[in-house]
Amino acid sequence: MAFECNKESKHSNLVEIGKEIVRKCGGVPLAKRSVGSLLRLKRTEDEWIYFKSQDLSSITRGGNDVMAILRLSYNHLPQHLKICFTYCSLFPKDFEIQRFDLIDMWIAQGFLQSTTSNRDNVEEVANSYFMDLLERSFFQETEIPHLYKMHDRIHDLAKEVADWEFFSIIKPEDTEIVPDQTLHASCLFQIDGSSAFPNSFYRKHMKLRTFIYLNGSPFIVMCNSTLERMISSFARLRVLHLGHLQIELLPQSLGGLKHLRYLAISSESVVTLPNSITKLHNLQVLKLVNCDKLKKLPRDIWRLVSLRCLVCKFCNSLTHIPPGLWQLPSLIHLDFDCCFSLKDMPPGIGQLTSLRTLTNFIVGKESFISGLASDKLNELKGLVDLRNSLSIKFMGRARAIGERIPTDVVKRMEHLRQLSVQFEYGTHEDDTGADLIMLEALQPHQNIENLQIENYSGSRFPSWLMFENLGFLLPQA
Repeated sequence: MAFECNKESKHSNLVEIGKEIVRKCGGVPLAKRSVGSLLRLKRTEDEWIYFKSQDLSSITRGGNDVMAILRLSYNHLPQHLKICFTYCSLFPKDFEIQRFDLIDMWIAQGFLQSTTSNRDNVEEVANSYFMDLLERSFFQETEIPHLYKMHDRIHDLAKEVADWEFFSIIKPEDTEIVPDQTLHASCLFQIDGSSAFPNSFYRKHMKLRTFIYLNGSPFIVMCNSTLERMISSFARLRVLHLGHLQIELLPQSLGGLKHLRYLAISSESVVTLPNSITKLHNLQVLKLVNCDKLKKLPRDIWRLVSLRCLVCKFCNSLTHIPPGLWQLPSLIHLDFDCCFSLKDMPPGIGQLTSLRTLTNFIVGKESFISGLASDKLNELKGLVDLRNSLSIKFMGRARAIGERIPTDVVKRMEHLRQLSVQFEYGTHEDDTGADLIMLEALQPHQNIENLQIENYSGSRFPSWLMFENLGFLLPQA
């Protein structure tokens, strides 16, 4: 952990000191990982000797105290990482933390150092914070990409170092003991009925900046009046996360949270969102996950002028996206993954030239019927900063392409790593050559690593796939 990839030979003078430090860690793997990660930032012999003889000895003279060693690692964190780590005390033990959810919450709370003013760069800064904590062993990777956990002892440390500004409400009785100073709260019990929180709780905690509800159940429905009271009382919220919320209607008062920057809702029962949320002019992140019955988004969503991230995942009833997205100048991430009923993309997507994420791009049947399928596909040309993966789905076949032939639609996307192209399912042959013309325009950049083509019915492959040395054209695939 201290030398990275077995580079001990380059620091042979430190190895013997390191062995003594290992012995002081008492054979506890977590303690050794934590100390090793800390020492990675120290490279001189004097620093290692001081750490061994002063910092470490001061807590191990009376025996091996794992928590004291972990606390020492925390004490060496810079201040901006301390508060980011402490924020994690709001999550329960064994909770799988989604990296991008967490860094979006950090950004919403203003935890980033003020040295950066470029809003396009804030995510990279927040991600560097996360990676720094990961390298220091405050997080552990799981088998699923982007999901991380905290060791039980690390979680204990987070709870220990958290001051009264952070509080987890584990059972209903805890609502009576939440400190007056609390600014960030999580609710980890199932809210059933209207009496979950006493009136005194709402009066004392009007200054809350975070409310995270994580212990929802598909069998328990939260009372409408409870949610209405929460939202109307916590007017200073910056982060509102409602996990597995079972309620059909969200209150119009949601639009009154004028400081809100992060809103995440997971609900299998919500059918629609109140149009009042378009008044949230400071909202940066809107995440709708597993909202299986959600049929539409607010028609005036273009009024969310600060929105940089819009996520709709596993929203299987969502069929259309309202027009006007192109008027959102801050939009960087547009994720409609696993929205299987989505029929088309709104016009103007090509004007969102700052987009880094666009998981799906659908050319709907109406575009083919009106002869505008090529124009629709050409909208992708300006999105040269797209990253990770892009899925292009054709919902019909053009009978005649005319003179508007798309060209080099994705070739300039050098950061794209996965490209999926799905044509309309069917067994009939493409007698007009439309599939061939569309696919000809979709030659990816040579940095592509994964290319998938489904239901292609052309009589031959496009010229770029017929290239003699395809491995040279696409060396990473």
